[in-house]
This record gives sequence, structure tokens and C-alpha cells, in this order.
Amino acid sequence: MIDHIMEDAVVDDIIRRLRDDDRSARHNLLLSESEVRQLCMAASDIFLKQPILLQLSAPIMVCGDIHGQFSDLLRLFECVGFPPAANYIFLGNYVDYGKQSLETICLLLAYKIKFPENFFLLRGSHECASMNRIYGFYDECKRKLYVRTWKAFVHCFECLPVAALVEDKILCMHGGLSPDLDNLGQINRILRPTDVPDTGLLCDLIWSDPSTSVRGWGFNDRGVSYGPDKVSEFLQKHDLDLICRSHQVVEDGYEFFSTRQLVTIFSAPNFRGEFDNAGAVMRIDDALTCSFTILKVNFPSITTTNSRTRWPGVEDIKETSREICATTSQYESLNLSEGTSSTESSNLSGETFSAEISNPSKETSSVKVFSYSDIKRATNDLSESSKIGRGGYGSVHKGYLDNVEVAIKMLDSKSEQGPEEFIQELEVLGQMRHPNLVKLIGACFGLRCLVYEFLPNGSLEDCLKKRPRLLTWQMRTRIVYEICSALIFLHSNKPHPLVHGDIKPHNILLDVNFNSKLADFGLCRFLPEGTSAIAFLDTKPKGTLEYIDPVFLKTGILRARSDVYSFGITILRLLTGMEPLGIVKKVRAACEGESLMTMVDSTAGHWPTDVAGFLAQFGLDCCNKKKSSEVLKCIAADLEEILPHLEPAST
Repeated sequence: MIDHIMEDAVVDDIIRRLRDDDRSARHNLLLSESEVRQLCMAASDIFLKQPILLQLSAPIMVCGDIHGQFSDLLRLFECVGFPPAANYIFLGNYVDYGKQSLETICLLLAYKIKFPENFFLLRGSHECASMNRIYGFYDECKRKLYVRTWKAFVHCFECLPVAALVEDKILCMHGGLSPDLDNLGQINRILRPTDVPDTGLLCDLIWSDPSTSVRGWGFNDRGVSYGPDKVSEFLQKHDLDLICRSHQVVEDGYEFFSTRQLVTIFSAPNFRGEFDNAGAVMRIDDALTCSFTILKVNFPSITTTNSRTRWPGVEDIKETSREICATTSQYESLNLSEGTSSTESSNLSGETFSAEISNPSKETSSVKVFSYSDIKRATNDLSESSKIGRGGYGSVHKGYLDNVEVAIKMLDSKSEQGPEEFIQELEVLGQMRHPNLVKLIGACFGLRCLVYEFLPNGSLEDCLKKRPRLLTWQMRTRIVYEICSALIFLHSNKPHPLVHGDIKPHNILLDVNFNSKLADFGLCRFLPEGTSAIAFLDTKPKGTLEYIDPVFLKTGILRARSDVYSFGITILRLLTGMEPLGIVKKVRAACEGESLMTMVDSTAGHWPTDVAGFLAQFGLDCCNKKKSSEVLKCIAADLEEILPHLEPAST
């Protein structure tokens, strides 16, 4: 194997540029693609030379999830010391959700290369291609660099260690325990590079969660769960004092479990701008006493002095940490060298937030609740002048809430969507985030209204009918790609795939730059875990008949392919501009008669023959019940090959 060695001066320069960044969510990365690939290769070599179960010494700082919150990572280092002033171990989840995942992971890899024996990174659940392909990192790599750069990171992540022992007393990992873990030597037998399987030891080390409602081993929506008894049993068997893990958002940045025998650490304050949680770093000193530095939310904006960027409040944070350790040491510090144990300060109950949708029936806390008076003020007392649309659900009003332009969807008493659909849309959009799903801002329960981001170009249906010339063939092709991406995201949701149930141009909205967003989730259904379909008991079909899957109409069984059929009709409409009734037969006949180019919508400009043929076949395959099952994922890669030749989308 050829070692990929980076010169110290090169690594130092990369660290300097990233540390001196102005910390805004840049559209461009400060590093070249060549530098990023070198970081990945050099770090991979170091990871593979070190054991998959690291043996570490105290003192050391332990950090939890970062999730692309680069500014908070820099603030963390300013609070407790930049390497090599302090030794570090990070417990995984460096990318996804945050806007600067690339800056975050590049700085961490650079520090690993610079200080290989003092700076350590473990693998988290988002250092897996199946996760970061969906939750933001892939798109950031493609936007700032190239898809091939993302693939370089995928290989690098597959080389990461998965666990660490500090002074043979504290076991660290991202997720937690496994029923397959009989002795720690088993971890060292895991071969790298490797993807994370769906079950087994490696999966559990990265994905499992503790639960107060479980005794022994159990199963939750994210995999294996384990009770306090299993934590105590494991520590006693292996002569350990503490398990340290991350993987879950906790309000104070850290949270104890099982009479302080396990601690969860989360280091991304105000995660995703929604949770209002603190972040934390745990310090393990030479005596194995654990203390915590808290990174609070809502700090003032940064100031710059003498060309150096400083965070106001850094000293206050340090002082807060010292006060915690000095005045409440028995409560906030855990002296493991003396075997100290005290009453549990908090537990990891079902109220703990998780990064993914783990329970489709659980009410979300990520949307804002508006009062009746808020809505009335925003819409000038629900006046006709504020009304911008109407559908089977009720009316849509334009207004301003918190100085933000919003669209307010009012469900009236005679709406096709009842209370169940209202709550369902609130649940789904309140928890799911994707660039091509409409963003739900809040709700007013008294008025049964939902508050969304305002998208000024209206629906795709309106544009096709009233302003077709605004939609060039490049835009239409990009819209196909964007909605395809959104559907793959919904259908791949774990553990419950989500079927939208009403795909049509009317439910695809366009922002100011004609980027498309899928909307109207009132008819969606979560599929039961491990299944690909669900019986739809309503005997009266809801939705627009021309877009409804004939198999669903016949059987009443809703599947992911039901969305795919509707999407196929939408693709053919984008290509031809024709009405949906009979469109499949007409396009198929045109393809067979080699007359497709006489049918394409000329208002979109001059269609390249290969692009038109590609979209026609894609749409027809979506409408073919024998081919529709996997067509989205199969076609997505081909769509990506077309995109570089289109007009760049505005962001």
C-alpha cells in the first residue's frame, strides 16, 4: 500500500485558512478539490494503521455530534483549547444537516493528520454513504466540489475506528452496546474499510440507543436498544467504569443514564436551528474525573479584533464550566478512579430528540405554534386581498409572521382533508427536511391552518398552464431531477418509508429561482416497518384521477410505486405540455413511431433529442407497473449525468 503523506507546511496552511474563515455559510470552499482529496487519502492511511478499538490515555476531551455546525466547532475549540493544547476524541456524526459539513470534516481530518497520536475521530451513523447521501453532505460536496469528492469521503469514512478505551476504564463509541458483544476483542476483528451492515455488532456500536423502558435487550425504531441492567452487567463483566456515547440530542449537551454509568454527549448547540439545546464537551483528567464545558445557544454575533476572530462570551463559558466543577462537583463531576456513584441526574427517556424520524406518530416540536391573533394580523383579518389560492382543502393566504413572508393554508370544515390529514401533514413536514420538500414553519391549531415558506412562483400546474415559456427545457429537466430526489428521500425513510399519495404538478411549488419543492402531504402514508405497501381503507379515492396509479385504484393497496406512477405522468406533462388524460398512450405511440420531437412542448425552447428521448422513456417506465419499483434509483444516476449540461440552478 502506498502511503499518502502530506507535508506539514501544507497541512498547517489548510488549518490556518479554515480557522481564519469568517464562519459564514460559504457557497464555496476555501480549499481546492486536490487538497480535500489529499486530506481524505492521508487520513485514511492513518486510520487504517491505528486499531479499530483505540487505546487512549487521559487527560482527553470527549466531543459528541457536530453535524456540520462549523462555527460551533471553532467556538468549541476556543472554549477548551485548539489542538495540541488539548487531546481530543470525537464520537462521530461530523457531517449532514449543517451548512458547512465540508469545512467541519476537512478541519477535523487536518488535525488528525497533524496530530495523529493526540487527535482521534470515531465513526458515527452519518459517516455512512446511505445516510450522508440523503441528509445534505452529498449535495454540499456536489455543490462546492464534485460527486467524486463525496466518494473520496465515503472511502475515508469506511476506514474510521469505531470505539475507544480511555485508560482501560471508559469505553467510547457513537451508539452503544450490542447483544453480539461478548468481549472487546471482537471489535478488533472487524475488518476495514467497510460499510455499516443493517444488523450485527458494527451496526449496534454505531446505531444502538439506551432506553429506560427496556429491561435487557429491545428494539426501537433506530435498531437495538438496551436497558440499565445491560449497562451495569457490561461494566461489571469488563471491569469498566463508564460508557460514553453520542447519537442523540440532549437538552443540556450531556445526560447521564443508568445511575451515572453511561453518559450521552452532544456537541452541536441549537441543533439544526430548531432544538434550542446546549452543546457539551466532557473532560477526562488524569484522575479519571469527568467534568463538562457547556456551549450555550444564542450567543452574540462574532467580532473581529486585530485580524483575529473572537467570540464574545468565551471567557464566560469557561468560567461557567469552572463554577460547575467547583460548586457542584459531586453532581456535575464523576470521579471514576474512586468508583464514585451518585443518584442519576437525568435519563434518556422517550422525550429525547433524535436526528431522524424515529416515530411517525410522535408529535414534533420543531414547528412554531401561532395564535389566532397572529394569523389574523398576518392576513389582515383573513381578508380576500390576502388570499392567493384555493383548493379542495380550503384557501391559501399570503402574509407576514415574524417579518417573514409566509403562505398560510387554511383548512375549512368542508375540506377533503380532515383533522387526521391536518395532523399528519404537521407531523411529516415538521420532522422531515430536504431541499425539495416545502418547509413547514408553524401551525395554528385553533384555526386548523399550516404556515409554510412562501414560494412566489406558485405551482408547477399554474406555470404549465399560464406561463409555460418561463419553464425552459433545462428547468423542466432539473425539476424532474429534484422531485426524483425528493421521492427517493421519502421512500428510503427508515424505519418507515413514506408514500406521498398525491404527486401532481399542482402539489409541486416553485421558489423565486424556479427550484421545485414537493408540497401537500395530507394524503401521505407511512408504510409499516419491513413492508412495501399498506391497505388504503377509504373507498372514495382522493387526489386527481388522471394521476392515480391504476393498480391502487383496483386493489386499494398503496405502495411506493403509486407515487412513481403519478410522477411518470408529471414527467410526460413537463415534456409535452399536454393534459394528463391519455398522455401515456400518446407518448408511447410517438416513441414507437419515431415522432416524439413533434410532440414536445416547443414553448420550452429547442429540446435536445437525447434529453427528450430520455425523459419520455423515464416517464413511460414510471407508468409501467413491471418497471416502476426501482426505476427512480436506477434513473437518478443518469439524471445526474445530464445536470452538468443544464443551466446552473440558483440557490
